[in-house]
Amino acid sequence: MDFTLPLMWLQSGPPDTTSYLILGYVIIGTVGLGYVLTLVLRQRGLKRDLDVIEKLQSSDE
Repeated sequence: MDFTLPLMWLQSGPPDTTSYLILGYVIIGTVGLGYVLTLVLRQRGLKRDLDVIEKLQSSDE
């Protein structure tokens, strides 16, 4: 029995997955940025709602 590995396996190194790493970072960054933007927009909406409530309260008094 011959248990030697084919020469092709000995010559090849690990696959180059750098592009997948960069793509992963881009996707994670985009999702994170989108989340922060939604938080900012929600905060603006809440501030607007609070201003309206304060104006309604002051007009009732």
